[in-house]
Amino acid sequence: MGNDPGRNVGETSGQTPLRALVDTNVLVRLLTQDSVEHTRKVRALLRRIDELVLTDLIFAEVIFVLESFYEWHARTIAEAMTALLGHQQIAVVDHSLLVRALDLYVAKRIDYADAYVAAVAELSGIRLVASFDRALDRVPTIERLGS
Repeated sequence: MGNDPGRNVGETSGQTPLRALVDTNVLVRLLTQDSVEHTRKVRALLRRIDELVLTDLIFAEVIFVLESFYEWHARTIAEAMTALLGHQQIAVVDHSLLVRALDLYVAKRIDYADAYVAAVAELSGIRLVASFDRALDRVPTIERLGS
């Protein structure tokens, strides 16, 4: 998962792209294709927009929806989200952070929010995490404070 190509916001070539922030419902429809009408609309949108900017919050919300409503397994979610990160029209603020969070989410079997915090701790060099969540103890590269 960690070696997939991706693009951070601002990494474009040539002219100024037509950009739009993307919301959870659009991405869920793109991934699940459970509504013929919405899937058609998402495809039409992708033909018009050069770049969909995906925020970290919406990324996490898509994962939550796929887990809770669609009951997808973590590995399936991580594969779908990794493919989304590699999509040529998707741009994020910090691609490496999201990929690392997905890696931890699957490998350490922890909630995505905890995986995200652990990834931030690793990548920022702030290896201490104040939390009562013992699942973070599964990530050996950080230290949980709050026992």
